[in-house]
Amino acid sequence: MAQPQAAEPESLIRDLALAGFTAALQKGFLMKDSDLYRYLLHFAHASMADSSVFYYKPIKWAVEKGIATGFSDNTFRPNNNCNRASVVTFLWRLAGKPNLGITNVFSDMTGNSDFDKAITWASRKGITTGFSDGTFRPWDTCNRAAIVTFLWRYAGKPTPKRMASFKDMTNNSDFDKAISWAAEKGITTGYTDNTFRP
Repeated sequence: MAQPQAAEPESLIRDLALAGFTAALQKGFLMKDSDLYRYLLHFAHASMADSSVFYYKPIKWAVEKGIATGFSDNTFRPNNNCNRASVVTFLWRLAGKPNLGITNVFSDMTGNSDFDKAITWASRKGITTGFSDGTFRPWDTCNRAAIVTFLWRYAGKPTPKRMASFKDMTNNSDFDKAISWAAEKGITTGYTDNTFRP
């Protein structure tokens, strides 16, 4: 597979909106090979070969962009949660795998080369700030508020035109700006009960 090219923020916004990237991130990701159809036939989730399922287009997009590598047993695992290390690694790959080296920016780096390069990059670019105790908590599930905030920071922290009307906004300035931006760009639509469930 060809090395992915770095995406401009506006291109990223458009691609994310079209692909429903947030929904795909929440479900876990994919595999390495560029022959998408062959792998789709071997996903553990059999309906993955059905182009009508809601996550088919986001996954196809992620494969073509070289963002997702999946699991060693060629499974998709659509019902898995997605951890924090994986989310920043998806963004790092989308950015073209910039090599800023590996530094112990957090006290709980993973020991995995790609994850640690991605975490270092995300920290230096202000995409993640980690926690007040100096940890990143790479294996914790990445909640919805954190996912859209990582995306929002990657896109340059654009100011939303208005705050979203979800009834469970966080009262955290960055989270709420990110949620509002993501809703404005069509990256998230929330739930039918008008919650975002951050």
